[in-house]
Amino acid sequence: MSDQPIEPGNQGVTSVIRHTIKPGVEAEYEEWLKRLATIGHRFPGHQGANIIRPAEGTHTYAIIVRFDTIEHLQNWLSSEVRQQLVKEVNPLLARRVEVDVQTGLDFWFTPPASLDATKSLAPTQHVKPYKQFLIVLSAIYPLEILVHFTFDPLAQAIPLLGVPFIRDLFDAVVIVTFLTFLIMPYYTRILAKWLFD
Repeated sequence: MSDQPIEPGNQGVTSVIRHTIKPGVEAEYEEWLKRLATIGHRFPGHQGANIIRPAEGTHTYAIIVRFDTIEHLQNWLSSEVRQQLVKEVNPLLARRVEVDVQTGLDFWFTPPASLDATKSLAPTQHVKPYKQFLIVLSAIYPLEILVHFTFDPLAQAIPLLGVPFIRDLFDAVVIVTFLTFLIMPYYTRILAKWLFD
């Protein structure tokens, strides 16, 4: 897991690490993954991890790790315990590690093939800006209408929520939360063929 230079900031961040292991070391590598997961969860800002295991006949794993801030991810990457884990796994690897670090909206527009162990790990495709615009607009507009009508009664019951700037902030928090965790990961997957065409 080689490090990449990361600039300070306060956005959520996702790191995608791809390991191609040597044939015959699967059990040893799986044990290493368990240790990695156990240790990683202890670090501040850790928001979860997913493992995409290789399809039959392939040997590439994708480890997707999420942290709340870039600083917290950097603390994990530079930690002594992580450096020790890197040393332990290196003998099991068949080729150089691939690492992607993505912040903000980038991970919404990561092509599925780059995380799919059944396909070759080609360089990441980039979604055309107009497609990103259309996808985000088509997700936000109906969500904004829904949030507005859903929370209108609440705003009438709680006078503080009737204050324009506070209500706008409340709506924005709800919309961004829904987009990030519930809508965009699935929406972009459904439209992946069009997005990455």
